[in-house]
Amino acid sequence: MGKKKLTSIIAVILLAIIIFFVSWSNSRNGFNSGTFKLAIYNFSDLNPVTAQTRNEWNIFYLTQSQLVRFYGDKIDYDAADSFQTNDDYTKYTFHIREGLKWSNGDTLDANDFLYGVYTMMSPDIASPRAGSFTEIKNASNFASGKITDFNEVGVKVLDNQTIEFTLEYPITDFEKSIASKHIYPINKNFYESVGAQSYGSNIESLLCSGPYVISEWQLGSNLSLVKNLDYWDANDNFWVETIELIPVENGSTAVMMYENDEVDAIMNLDNEYYASFNDEMEDGYSGKVKVLWLNGYGKNEKVAKLFANRNFRQAINSAINRQEIVDLIDSADIPMNRAIAPIFEVNYEPSTISVTGDEELAQEYLDKALKELGYKNASELPKIRFVTYADDSQKTECELLIETWRKVLGIKNIELESYNVGTAIDKLFTGDYDIFSIQIESNVRPTDLMESLSKDNVYDFGILKNDTFDSLIKNAIKATDDKEKEELTKEAEQEFLDDGTILPLYFDVFRSAVKKYVSGYKLGFIDGFEFQKLRINKSE
Repeated sequence: MGKKKLTSIIAVILLAIIIFFVSWSNSRNGFNSGTFKLAIYNFSDLNPVTAQTRNEWNIFYLTQSQLVRFYGDKIDYDAADSFQTNDDYTKYTFHIREGLKWSNGDTLDANDFLYGVYTMMSPDIASPRAGSFTEIKNASNFASGKITDFNEVGVKVLDNQTIEFTLEYPITDFEKSIASKHIYPINKNFYESVGAQSYGSNIESLLCSGPYVISEWQLGSNLSLVKNLDYWDANDNFWVETIELIPVENGSTAVMMYENDEVDAIMNLDNEYYASFNDEMEDGYSGKVKVLWLNGYGKNEKVAKLFANRNFRQAINSAINRQEIVDLIDSADIPMNRAIAPIFEVNYEPSTISVTGDEELAQEYLDKALKELGYKNASELPKIRFVTYADDSQKTECELLIETWRKVLGIKNIELESYNVGTAIDKLFTGDYDIFSIQIESNVRPTDLMESLSKDNVYDFGILKNDTFDSLIKNAIKATDDKEKEELTKEAEQEFLDDGTILPLYFDVFRSAVKKYVSGYKLGFIDGFEFQKLRINKSE
């Protein structure tokens, strides 16, 4: 065999090997899979500063970078490639990767994250998350207008690749706050050019910085995403080239599209379809807890006195069969009779009511309350307004509660008032209710739900006035010793449960339907389409 012929054969073999490995790599990464199509409920706001729903934050996980981000319940680096803290955990310094870009080609650096924090905290912009950053020095004071100079807030750019956070008190894992409270970068020049009100309202008024960029979108229509080749981790871990998010009006429409192979997955599968898709379901945690608010400071003085009475609140609490609620509305949810969500492991059990309730104990509490308040029996009680938002599932749940209190306690004059979400939330803010029902975030630590409900925090609406609880939870958050933190958390939780002003009902779990040819479908511990290593295997 001649030398030239041998060389040619070797070249052909090498070319074949290269083609094989390129083909294998593309197949592994799902590049041969086309578009991943996901049915989701409607969304309307792609402005990271003003967005309020899980749907939008899920999308931002794909379209916007963060300093660090959750992947499952662990922290991954993102725009930051490292961080460190000082010895007493009151100062965190994040180092930004070199070479990051916005979707318009602008450089993305620490200044964009600083401006992102500013927009969320600024009273002039009025972000709904302005009150979420209480651990950052002077953040609450700036958001409330008590101070007007943002330079006094504990966020500082040390250089273009370094941003520093100074905290009000020690936190041993502040990186979790960064990842869960949605600190996204904002390009100052672009943001100001389109205006705060218009930012994120259409494809022309939004910049992307994450693993995908928006290629097509109009309000109420499909959102098409293509892989951002400038994103630092796009090729290694984000394998699918195109993602199409398809908004649907209801669960039956989503199921029809799924069965007709128009979508590869349904994010929120209605519970009535669970049995039909039993072998194609993935559980996801919303990080939300359904709670009841019992208002001892309401508009009606007589009713306010009822709920200002601890025994009356505990009668309401003890009568509730939380397991019955979950069985009625959604078998995936987890009944919750404490202030720490079931996804967190703690080494103690508080003294609390059974998830199935205790009718005898409920009656004992009611008898004590009636005696203290001067009523002979429950039939003499004034009308009680149970306020919530208009939703079929919510209506069913609230009606079950009303029937439970009628049956167990003999309270027959609780009236349900349902409003659109905006009006209902306004009534919660202004205290215009006697009982209120809504979901709130539990976030990423055992203490987070209680912290959010304590004085001067995000869900402090003026009805939980308990100095002992506030002091305990504040000290638990500050503690850096694990044993001390756990003991203080235990005491705070018990005080919270004994107070009974806010009653946890259940932890929200949702289920997705996912085609068997899809692998790597993962929804965030708190929120986020965590589609690293998402793959479509239709051809295999």
